[in-house]
Amino acid sequence: MTSDELKIDVRGYCRQASGSCFLQKGGTVVLATAVRSDVSRSLGFLPLTVDYLEKSYAAGKIPGGFFRREGRLTERETLVSRIIDRSLRPIFPKEYDYDTQITVTVLSIDEASDPDVLAVNASSLALVQSDIPFEGPVGCVRICKINGNLVVNPPLTDQRKATLNFIVSGTQNSLCMVEGEALEEPEEVVIMALQKAQKEIIKMCEIQKNYVSAKDKIYLEKKSFPETFVNDAYSYILDDITEALQTSEKLERKNKIKVAQEKLVNYFLQTSLAEEFTINDVEVLYHEFLKKLARDTILHQKKRIDGRSLDDIRPLEFQIGLLPRTHGSAMFRRGETQAIVVTTLGTFAEAQKLDYAFGDEVKTFMLHYNFPGFAVGEVRPFRAPSRREIGHGFLAERALKAVLPTTDDFPYVIRVVSEIIESNGSSSMATVCGGSLSLMDAGVPINKHVAGIAMGLIMEGKEYSILTDILGDEDHLGDMDFKVCGTRDGITALQMDIKLSQGLDADVLQQALEKAKRARNIILDKMEETIKAPREKISEYAPQFRLLKIKPEKIKDLIGPGGKTIKSIIDTFQVKIDVEQDGEITVYGTQNSKLDQAVSFIEGLVGEIEIGSIMEGVVTKITPFGLIVSLVNSPNQGLVHISQLPSNIAGSFSRVFKEGDTVKVKVLEVDERGRLRLGMKDI
Repeated sequence: MTSDELKIDVRGYCRQASGSCFLQKGGTVVLATAVRSDVSRSLGFLPLTVDYLEKSYAAGKIPGGFFRREGRLTERETLVSRIIDRSLRPIFPKEYDYDTQITVTVLSIDEASDPDVLAVNASSLALVQSDIPFEGPVGCVRICKINGNLVVNPPLTDQRKATLNFIVSGTQNSLCMVEGEALEEPEEVVIMALQKAQKEIIKMCEIQKNYVSAKDKIYLEKKSFPETFVNDAYSYILDDITEALQTSEKLERKNKIKVAQEKLVNYFLQTSLAEEFTINDVEVLYHEFLKKLARDTILHQKKRIDGRSLDDIRPLEFQIGLLPRTHGSAMFRRGETQAIVVTTLGTFAEAQKLDYAFGDEVKTFMLHYNFPGFAVGEVRPFRAPSRREIGHGFLAERALKAVLPTTDDFPYVIRVVSEIIESNGSSSMATVCGGSLSLMDAGVPINKHVAGIAMGLIMEGKEYSILTDILGDEDHLGDMDFKVCGTRDGITALQMDIKLSQGLDADVLQQALEKAKRARNIILDKMEETIKAPREKISEYAPQFRLLKIKPEKIKDLIGPGGKTIKSIIDTFQVKIDVEQDGEITVYGTQNSKLDQAVSFIEGLVGEIEIGSIMEGVVTKITPFGLIVSLVNSPNQGLVHISQLPSNIAGSFSRVFKEGDTVKVKVLEVDERGRLRLGMKDI
């Protein structure tokens, strides 16, 4: 992406916002705005909100639904909002805590230019030329592997052919965020892709530097406690936080950390500094003490919060077939993180139909992730899925879909639901592992397991420690959250968030990927001990199916006038029927349905009747010149002429047969109007 390809305007639109950017590439246009409040919240964290909006008019469409207007954010809009947030949040000064909102609106869209990538770059530009303190710019590119070649920002149409597809954000010195999927690509290819992306990000940052505003950034007051107080306070609380951080059990550790914090606050309130600083200020200082001690212990003693070495994985426990009436289920536990994951098989009628600005999508594989408050011992009302839940679920969905069979091989819609019932770090990776186990338990023919592991990093200058299977506290106190999913043969999904201001070189990433691969293989070994291959049969409670192929011109006969015929079949035999335009029919039934009878009826209704075939029928009428016979499981009927009856009964057939008798007949002829001539001789 070069400046020649972009149309950039940072002054002509949304002039009452703190900053704005109109960014166009080809036929795709995004408008990004950044607005801050006038007053610092003194929260100790950045209250940042990001909303990415795709307008239907951008693609010349009118929204579906009753109201014919856009509603709440779609899952795609939520996921892109998260990508923007994760790309930009680490680049704000830690002292900045004004309410800040970034809004990106897609105004126009074509099939060539990616609005996701433009949205991140436009958001960065809106911040760069505003008065909001921002240590950017941040550049963003999409890197794909297509036909064996690494391609930067390919058209949307080409992305469908990619075997690796990552969105990568970063500054001129460092990567900030990576999100994407791959079809079992090796670690070396991933490293090459990230290195190429970094070079393109630098170019994008250079373009943005040409648009730096003359506006002065707002002044941030950096309040610092006197050095004497800091040293005394650290000595005063050191034993307490040391004991807390050496407590392996999460809830007990959390309680000790809270008690130590209250002790430091009481110490602070007894000093004269209480007139100049707030309790929030001392709580921020306490967090810095915790961070310093935990990081020093990991860096210099190579000892982690729960006592593990740097490469240790927490104890693993698996169970399959946990739930008796579901189609597939599994429990995955790693340390204090536990998930129950359930697989449900459905018909194509239950596929998810998504209406996006740039086109419609039908999803036959869905993965949903739920994270209730009780998983971390909190009181939290149940609401619509949070952005975090949507993002974690999508990461796990990407990881698993690489090994799923095609719908031709396995004609089911698949839904996987992960219920996180306990969490202490990396519940999304528990979802990947539990999801793989659950799919095999359901009999879904995946040819190999997928596992995921979360890697962490502590870095001070050139000294660093890479952590395998990070805890929640290690994620919070560390410099990187690097989630790697894959099979033994390669990576299927990747998500990385980096909090470092300095660069993270390729050697560190290479080591992290190698350690992740070793850990992944350990987990895969354990998973294969539990279930190595999919069950041979799907659950008796799952829909069974039969496949039929009919001539496309016969579809109208199956549907019937106003859908009357197919509705009658569904109601009579208690089945579900999917009909494709090419004449491929899938009939689904449960253990209570009459699946085989429904198939026989459909075959009789629309199947080709072969001359010479012997079929079963019912006498529906007796005439002077023969019998009218209706074929079983078929709307077709024909005449058995008296001349085609056995000679020994031809003269008395009206006394031998009665209406309702079941007989066997041979098809002698089908005329041009589809009428049958039947016979009963030589059967």
